[in-house]
Amino acid sequence: MREYGPLRFELVLLALPSVQEAISITTQFNAANYQGRIAAVVRYDDERLQLEEFGIDKVFNFYTEAGVGFAEESLALLPKP
Repeated sequence: MREYGPLRFELVLLALPSVQEAISITTQFNAANYQGRIAAVVRYDDERLQLEEFGIDKVFNFYTEAGVGFAEESLALLPKP
């Protein structure tokens, strides 16, 4: 069996059904000392505010920004090579 060292992720994209799940996952990443950026998709503007206040780096509205905007803005969070 081949063993792998710790993986290093620079960006996590969250597309979950509820804000509470996004908060829970973000809490787990923080507890694991995750140093990368986090982007998320929400359905409503009040959800956007909750996640931004919780510290998620970029939050997208599913109905107005998801898809291409989500991908482009998320990639912009990564450091340039």
